[in-house]
Amino acid sequence: MPWPVIDAWDQHLDELNAKNFSRAFKVSVVRIENPFKHSCVHTRHVHPYWQMAVVMQKSFSVEFDGARLEPESGELMIIPPQNWHFFDFSQGKSAWTVKFTVESIEERFPPQLISRSPDSDIIFQALMSLFENGRQNSDSGMLLLEHLIESLIDLQFFGKDLVGTEAQLVQKSRQFIEQKLFNGNQVTAGETAAHLKVHPVYLCRVFKKQLGIPLKTFIDQLRFDMAKRLLVYSDLNISGVSEEMGFSDVFRFSRFFKRMSGLSPVNYIKEQKKPDTARV
Repeated sequence: MPWPVIDAWDQHLDELNAKNFSRAFKVSVVRIENPFKHSCVHTRHVHPYWQMAVVMQKSFSVEFDGARLEPESGELMIIPPQNWHFFDFSQGKSAWTVKFTVESIEERFPPQLISRSPDSDIIFQALMSLFENGRQNSDSGMLLLEHLIESLIDLQFFGKDLVGTEAQLVQKSRQFIEQKLFNGNQVTAGETAAHLKVHPVYLCRVFKKQLGIPLKTFIDQLRFDMAKRLLVYSDLNISGVSEEMGFSDVFRFSRFFKRMSGLSPVNYIKEQKKPDTARV
């Protein structure tokens, strides 16, 4: 649905209307909680919602799994669902908090402070403007709030705005994977995501969307294709190919090759040497 524009203050929504936003998830705000000055300490609890804190001044801390976060003034904090935690509001809460759901994200993340960047600072300022003007209670303000949270999740958990388009992300992934394999190194989806500074779940989702196959399947198929050519066209024996491909031993290589082709490396070589067999 289009983003409704009610008055001049909502000019941001005009810009949203002019763009085609396509995300793999949808945020729905459940509750907005105001700042307060009285002191209190929550009991340890867990809930099915995501929770965001927009911190105006340093005033509280949150503990979870033996760790402690103390958001500073001007910071944003996210607590994803299914994380046991408790707040210490002994100095009150100089922050706006928002509970919300995120459709289509099932992976779990730990509580964390949002990495400071020009993009996150822009989102913080937009959120503060929304709250300070009391616009969060209007229909258009709620839609803008949900869009800002979606942008924040994209930025923090999936790095979407840091690497360009999805097609560029896939291209960079392929270049990295091919270079690693060409140099005789193993490579994983997690290592590829870390190199590109995105979350591995997001990278796998983009890869499946763009190429129609999971990222791990692409990596395995590329390794398999390289192994086949080395077995047939190089002077290396099976043990040499195994080492060249970065396998820790020939037995692991043989199991991998048989899983991919249904043949052991020995039988595959025999098949390729038959006169009527076309080499691949």
